[in-house]
Amino acid sequence: MRVSISQRPAAVAAGGRLPDDKLPLLLKLTGDPDAEIAKAAVRALREFGTPEAVARLAELAKSGPEPVRFAAVESLAASRYATAH
Repeated sequence: MRVSISQRPAAVAAGGRLPDDKLPLLLKLTGDPDAEIAKAAVRALREFGTPEAVARLAELAKSGPEPVRFAAVESLAASRYATAH
């Protein structure tokens, strides 16, 4: 999936307001070379309780780049879904 420059900030800013079919976009953006975009996508994932979202957050919390890793830990802790805890 290719992400256009205009999709990146829109997807991240929408966060939990995105429908479930946009989850793949957020998952992709967690690996964005721009650390701010990646962190924002990680923070938005806390609004998704799907196994894919929680698994990606757990993966990034263990082995992501430092700023993204911290955002993933924060997102897991702040998630309203029990599967993230």
